[in-house]
Amino acid sequence: MAIDTMPERSVRLYTPWALIEGALACPARMRTLDELNVTTEFLSVRRPVTLRRSWEVAEENLAIHKSSILFVHECGPSPPLDGGDFGRFARASVRLKIDDFTVHGFVHVPPGGSPLKRFENQRHPFVALTSALIAGDQIEVVVPFLAVNRLRVAAIQELRASTRAADSEDATDPAADAPRPVLLRDPG
Repeated sequence: MAIDTMPERSVRLYTPWALIEGALACPARMRTLDELNVTTEFLSVRRPVTLRRSWEVAEENLAIHKSSILFVHECGPSPPLDGGDFGRFARASVRLKIDDFTVHGFVHVPPGGSPLKRFENQRHPFVALTSALIAGDQIEVVVPFLAVNRLRVAAIQELRASTRAADSEDATDPAADAPRPVLLRDPG
């Protein structure tokens, strides 16, 4: 399938130099996380719009080096996930320091697994968080899914006071009722 006819997914990318919204060309059944973890070094974004910037981006297609991406979230409904038994994973609450942002969310780990080990997996540069709260200078956003560039994480803290069981009623889930990103403060 040619890239011009491939389905698009609306995403928001956070970099140290700009906050960009645009369309990611991605097969309909491929997760955003999988697209980020493929071996190409650049991510193509169609019709980029900068929300915060220290570099002005034109509206033509933009290729962003993946190493410069802090994290990415979808701006619309996520595609349905096929396969995968997510019930067999526990989820661990973590707090991350990434550039000028603090991110709270859940990382999914196998039983007895460590969330810290998920960030040491050298096969994949991006790690998935669910129910994530992104907080930074004049930005506070809650998203159901966040792909974090593990190489940009300056510090990680497992919040042991929260639950490790995915189905526990004690879990605080900031994005439980958020079917799409909720902008709490305007980034512009």
